[in-house]
Amino acid sequence: MRNTAKILSIKQNIIVVKTKKRAKIGIIPIASALIIAILLCMSIDSIGISEIASSMCYVYNPVNSLYSDNSSLVFASATLTKDNTNFTVPIVSAKSEVLESGDMLFEVTNSIMVKAIENGVVENIAVSNDGVKCIQIMHSLDVYSVIENVDIIGVSVGDVVKQGQEISTAKLGEKIVLKIFVNGQQLNQITINQSKIIWEQ
Repeated sequence: MRNTAKILSIKQNIIVVKTKKRAKIGIIPIASALIIAILLCMSIDSIGISEIASSMCYVYNPVNSLYSDNSSLVFASATLTKDNTNFTVPIVSAKSEVLESGDMLFEVTNSIMVKAIENGVVENIAVSNDGVKCIQIMHSLDVYSVIENVDIIGVSVGDVVKQGQEISTAKLGEKIVLKIFVNGQQLNQITINQSKIIWEQ
């Protein structure tokens, strides 16, 4: 069964992680038909179904404010600034533009594969009332991105993703919308230079 993890907070020395583990409860062999009948009469309905175990753990940060997991992924600094960001575009596109609001539009022309713009954890996957799918990824304690108008989603909430990892597809001719938020406010002083997203503020 699938295990998931969610980072609740990142500090200089400690990372608080909440994990969920799904486990299958096996049917214990019963020696007597009488015991089986008694169990059924007692309405024990937990036999053979899945249950979720949830736990909290505190992980020591061994490298300053960086965190490395067993897959060699390194999370961004707990506090991202314009000096230590390394955002890349989510999709290879011949046409892109940045609106005054900070929305970044990428026309799906050369490729349909949408990628994570930076290391992080998938925090939310949603579908709007008009059917627009989006993926929200937490990159640090204060910074997250939202990629809208994707098609087939290949990640789940709680998944750890690496920069450049393919997370979904998009439809040819459509426009992918990327938004970056810092402390809950959308970043709007941005430029796109080839494959890099530059935070100007």
